[in-house]
Amino acid sequence: MGFGCAALVPLKIAAQATDPTAIPQPSVTPAREGIFEAFKTRPIVAVGDSHNRYPAELIQSQILSNNLKALVIYGTLHFYGKNSVKGLVEAAYPKTFFVVTPYSGYPNGNCSTTLESNFKGWPTPALATPVRGTTLKKQLLSSGCKFRESAVVFFPPEVTEAQKAQMKIDWEEESSGVLGDAFLYLGVAASLTTSPTIPDFYLDTAFRNEMDRRARIMTGSPMHFAAPLTTSPSYVQPYGGWKPEGLR
Repeated sequence: MGFGCAALVPLKIAAQATDPTAIPQPSVTPAREGIFEAFKTRPIVAVGDSHNRYPAELIQSQILSNNLKALVIYGTLHFYGKNSVKGLVEAAYPKTFFVVTPYSGYPNGNCSTTLESNFKGWPTPALATPVRGTTLKKQLLSSGCKFRESAVVFFPPEVTEAQKAQMKIDWEEESSGVLGDAFLYLGVAASLTTSPTIPDFYLDTAFRNEMDRRARIMTGSPMHFAAPLTTSPSYVQPYGGWKPEGLR
């Protein structure tokens, strides 16, 4: 799962293209200027049901009600839906989030390389906004590649085929970043790494077994590790470490 961030301010929408048949380009800026400078002047939140209700209540009572700024980092999918962190907060504070979705690539390396060829002229890191209604959205969704493999999704038996199909579409749009307000590009997917696995997973057998039990209940599959527990760095994608020519 990816990570997202969001600003607690009214959305700033780019001007419409003068040609109604044209697809506007997103504004791409160096991320250091695009994000971190914005954090100094805007109330920002990028955070991270019970998983969502506690942080949502915390944001409202400790941040928004006190006119404070904050950065909350949480799994991307926690920003979408009525009972998401964003949904719960915006029920009381409408239109306050600005969602930034970091790019992590497709599970398929060839798909990532094809998409990344569109980013050759971008600074790294870069912040592109808006996403919706621009060529970036078209690039993210038109390749036939999937950010989330449906084969690993477990559905309860009561979910209908129509509901499954819609949920897969929703997850794909959420994971790709096309539903977000900005797209954060940190480099090619093959170069992206994650934090080392928390030591508890390989030092505490009871803890690991409990987390595996929960994973089986929630997904129908055992807990999966992309790399051995003690490997560092751990790449986001299985093809991590491979750097295609021209996209280094």
